[in-house]
Amino acid sequence: LRFCSLTTFRAVFSATEPSENLTNSQGIMVVTERMLDVQDSDILIVSGGMGTRTLVTDDWFLSGLGDLASKTKWVLSVAQALLFCGGGILDGRHATTNKNAFDWVRNQGTSILWEREPRWVRDGNIYTAAGVSAGTDMAVGFVADQFGKEKAEEICKQIEYHWYDNAAHDRSEKQIRNKKEVVEMCDHFYNLFLLFLYC
Repeated sequence: LRFCSLTTFRAVFSATEPSENLTNSQGIMVVTERMLDVQDSDILIVSGGMGTRTLVTDDWFLSGLGDLASKTKWVLSVAQALLFCGGGILDGRHATTNKNAFDWVRNQGTSILWEREPRWVRDGNIYTAAGVSAGTDMAVGFVADQFGKEKAEEICKQIEYHWYDNAAHDRSEKQIRNKKEVVEMCDHFYNLFLLFLYC
């Protein structure tokens, strides 16, 4: 926090209902506040994951999330922009999401301008990232946008993090394409092998 010159900082974990002892799948316990009670947020971070899929049809939650996002200066989505699909938050905006669930998420939000290639996308005050590691790179990119690239690189050096700063091209997407090319090549050689075998 000192790298960003923040004198006061308060992190709020939000949930649909208040719970003093909310435990995640890794056993980490956090104290939450009710989503509708959160006011005056500067940064809203929305996580993805399989657990969020049940919320896609929860109109009450999506409406609350949309209301919270409209009152927040900056909105960042990590792993999946899935929850933005039903709330209309991203309608008409550019966004990306986890490559492993890209087609499924895209079908949930047909009014969103989805981009498969980028590692993360910024459209106005909203940032969306591809996967978990892309979310970390996006967060550093957000710091760079707010405080300058030199400051972002300084933070990365302090925490010994190698920042992949190319938002436009996702390494994992390239790897996926390369894997598909290898599979296609193997199929090709296998077919050639069968051809010679039966000649």
